[in-house]
Amino acid sequence: MIEIKIHSNSKSVDEAVRSLVSTRHALAGSLVTMPVMYPSGASVVLEVAVHGDRCFVSDMGTAFEEAEMMGTSRYFKSEAARIAVGYGIRFDGRLMFVAEVPIDNVHGAMVVVANASGDAARAAANKQSERHEHDAKELLYERLVSVYQNRHVAKDAEAIGQSNHKWKISVLVRDRASTLMFEPVSGYYITAVGTAAKFHDFAALECPPTRIAVIKSREDIGDFFGLVAGASSKVVHASEPDSTFIGLLNAA
Repeated sequence: MIEIKIHSNSKSVDEAVRSLVSTRHALAGSLVTMPVMYPSGASVVLEVAVHGDRCFVSDMGTAFEEAEMMGTSRYFKSEAARIAVGYGIRFDGRLMFVAEVPIDNVHGAMVVVANASGDAARAAANKQSERHEHDAKELLYERLVSVYQNRHVAKDAEAIGQSNHKWKISVLVRDRASTLMFEPVSGYYITAVGTAAKFHDFAALECPPTRIAVIKSREDIGDFFGLVAGASSKVVHASEPDSTFIGLLNAA
């Protein structure tokens, strides 16, 4: 959440603020680029229309467009409606806005709408990530139950890392002295970074378990590949034959 407060006339502070916020004025209103980002990295842009001593402040539907671009629109409307209520602003199915705000309060209205718009886009992306993660976990669990028929295969098993934090493992496979941890990983920030943190914690144990990241493809995980690979014992493609997964257990 952003909040802009200026307590200095310093030239350097003024220049820093100008680099964060930019404004374009037109007859219909002003377009203000705010220091709040959507999941894609794009900045939130607000429209501020002044009518006498009242203002209309909206995100112009850019969070809605962000969700459409990222394929998260199925979750966006419900998340945006919930977040708008929490911020005390309005959402009409596309725009997040504040209507009829006194011009003296326009600064606060801009901060609130920008934060709400960014939060709505992130919440929709998080919901999509959770749905994707759940589906990938179910498919992986069913696959490993079939591959490791005579071993103990558990879904959402809990295990404690070196930090003493209790983690939930998507699929845990045990066979005699061997323990394999499987995590489906995609290019979603939460999934990739969460898996890396989890695997690094277990890698720090005196006798670390085998940590296996299962990906759809190198292209799907994108720039997060190096991060995940650095914390994993092995990165395998979900499309690998059963013999590959059997080999992982034999090598553990």
